[in-house]
Amino acid sequence: MVSIDKYLKRDAILLKYAHSVSDRDTDRIKLQNSDTVLVFPVENTYMMNDLLTGFGRNGKEYDFSVYDRVLDRTWMDSRRVEMMLMRLKYPEDLSPEKAEEYRTRIREKLEEILRHLAADRNLPVLKLLAEEGFFNAENIEGCMETLEKAGEREMMLWLMNWKNQEIGSDTFDFSL
Repeated sequence: MVSIDKYLKRDAILLKYAHSVSDRDTDRIKLQNSDTVLVFPVENTYMMNDLLTGFGRNGKEYDFSVYDRVLDRTWMDSRRVEMMLMRLKYPEDLSPEKAEEYRTRIREKLEEILRHLAADRNLPVLKLLAEEGFFNAENIEGCMETLEKAGEREMMLWLMNWKNQEIGSDTFDFSL
């Protein structure tokens, strides 16, 4: 059971340093003094407690080294991928080396990530993957196949539409 003190602490910290992006997305937090939006996985108390220690640390609104340290843990679930993608989208204090590390980890585990996203029916993170450039002409067919095998038709159709708009469809020349 989670103590109410943890929620009060989180709410007090967030009131001081940040606010929710919307009433729906209470786990997406926009820092007050920048345009940076971060994901705070409210369902994971252990991870939240780690992430909250970054507020007001080292004289900064948020010390991103705390966030990046949490992301250094090796397993890749939908939530951690979403957090990495938001760090890439809002790269405040993100070194080029760390950004490339995140991109490499996502590229190397893309099929596994897609299976997690399909299991969680997480279309918004699939859209973030597309937005951050993880799909291309070389891997798009395999990505759609992974989603289809996972039984996630809606996500597969979204990716197919994205492919047709962004990459184009294969055209065949039937002339003799």
